[in-house]
Amino acid sequence: MRRRARVSVPLQSRVVSWRRRARAARVEALAIAARCGATLALIAALGWPAAAPAQAPPAGTRWDQHMDAAARAFREDRYDEAQRLLEAAFDEAERFGPADPRAATTLNSLALLYVTRGKLVEAEALYQHALATREKLLGSWDPSVATSLNNLAGFYVVQGRATLAEPLYRRALEIGERAFGADSPQLDTALRNLVGVYVDQRRYPEATALYTRVVAIGEAALGPDDPELAVRLNNLAEMYRLQGRAAEAEPLYMRALAIADKAMDGHDLVLAAIARNLGALYAAGGQASRAEPLYERALRIREGVLGPDDPAVAVTRVEMARVRAAAGKTAEAETLYQRAIASQEKQTPGRSPAALADALEGYAILLRQSGRAAEADQVQSRARRLREPPAKSGP
Repeated sequence: MRRRARVSVPLQSRVVSWRRRARAARVEALAIAARCGATLALIAALGWPAAAPAQAPPAGTRWDQHMDAAARAFREDRYDEAQRLLEAAFDEAERFGPADPRAATTLNSLALLYVTRGKLVEAEALYQHALATREKLLGSWDPSVATSLNNLAGFYVVQGRATLAEPLYRRALEIGERAFGADSPQLDTALRNLVGVYVDQRRYPEATALYTRVVAIGEAALGPDDPELAVRLNNLAEMYRLQGRAAEAEPLYMRALAIADKAMDGHDLVLAAIARNLGALYAAGGQASRAEPLYERALRIREGVLGPDDPAVAVTRVEMARVRAAAGKTAEAETLYQRAIASQEKQTPGRSPAALADALEGYAILLRQSGRAAEADQVQSRARRLREPPAKSGP
């Protein structure tokens, strides 16, 4: 039987009412953020595609075809085509009836596309509508609802609206714990998302408690020698270090380094990061002799992989210079400072001058300790000028 044609209403016009609600929510959220002084870094990627519906559709449907083609277009930065295909997929999803979850899945993917294109009000409205749709169709405790909660919370994190993201991440975690158990690998993303919010807010004890679970889940799922476990151990050690708990951080760093040595290529940047972090822990504790070989190793790897003038290499040189200065190796420290400054001077145009100012300030201290006060004053003056805010133009 031939299917009767129907009039297709553009999806853009269908989200007008959602957009108005989203705009009001956005104003309220910005007011909350302003009162709390909230600042956030990006801690979770809004990945493509959104989670598959709870009931998988038959293979080869037009909805499947449109979604697959939209995913390819999105990955290839063909956003106009991706939007057209997603709107076509939404039309197909609506044909399955109001009880079918594919419409919510499509809206999640379209919301991601809107985020990518800077259409933030529309994206928020779609994420909210997808969440409401899944809750209505599947119930408040369905794992697909947790996926929608994570998507909306991730959107708020990107916008710097942590006060709205945290309760959504908490609820997503509760759903996951109820559905899969407290030690399930399927909780990994929900736990790390919430940890990211806590770390950004410097709520390190809460972050540490949750991330301990992330490490345990990872070790059970991956085994004790997996390189991903080394990354997790390093991250947990960093949380302890930030709380001044060096005795708890050190064995975690050491275990992470041992795993990385065994599992990774000797030139892996992750290995360099772990070595550098353990070196920083020793340096902060006044153990220059233990810190120095770790910094040397990190510098050697980074310089070999990134090149001698990479900003990360310059920062490592500055850190190593401080350690050598503390060990009384003044000439070696001066050489490291000079090389770091020369590299950062190449990088500073168009970039933040903070790293160069840090290097200059460290070098000024070294010069002053060496009895070269006049040179130290000149270097310190340069650093001070870099720290000054740029002059305002116009009236």
